[in-house]
Amino acid sequence: MALTHYLDVRLRPDADIHPAHALAALFMRLHRYLVNHGDGAIAVSFPDLLKRSANEVGGLGNVLRLHGNAEALAPLAQSSTWGGSASMAEIGQVEKIPERIEHRQLLRVQVDSNPERLMRRAMKRKGLTEAEVRERYANVRAERSRLPFLALSSQSTAQVFRLFLDLGQPQSGPIEGTFNAYGLSAQGTVPCF
Repeated sequence: MALTHYLDVRLRPDADIHPAHALAALFMRLHRYLVNHGDGAIAVSFPDLLKRSANEVGGLGNVLRLHGNAEALAPLAQSSTWGGSASMAEIGQVEKIPERIEHRQLLRVQVDSNPERLMRRAMKRKGLTEAEVRERYANVRAERSRLPFLALSSQSTAQVFRLFLDLGQPQSGPIEGTFNAYGLSAQGTVPCF
């Protein structure tokens, strides 16, 4: 489905809650909505990512931008869709995406940041003993990433995980794709402006 419109959800300045926590709360509310109503037609982006240089470290910014067609985005323009999270943000209006802009993929990057978790998984999936796993993974070190991320809580396991994100290379035009319940796609691009 073509992404023809967008909706900005901008964090309100609030001294009581860190912007990264507020953005994660909004994103989790969006995720729950997309699980039930997404149909693969809504994409996300973070416009502040475009403003950073490739070597600059930082968060995702203060704006969660949603992309889709006007019909798919209309319910998300209502504060009632966001529940209590609406108090943390200014919800914009659905607007047409500007012409002549670049398009990029917003990619999830998986980082093996916990060798202990890798070892537990190997014991469970491969039936290895603890001694075998410790020998096999003796030289594995935790990966560190400078990529921005959202700290999210899994609905099924209640464990906190980091959703690392990276922008792909600019494309010559939009590439259609289906977007998952996080608003990400393995194929589709999002408008970047």
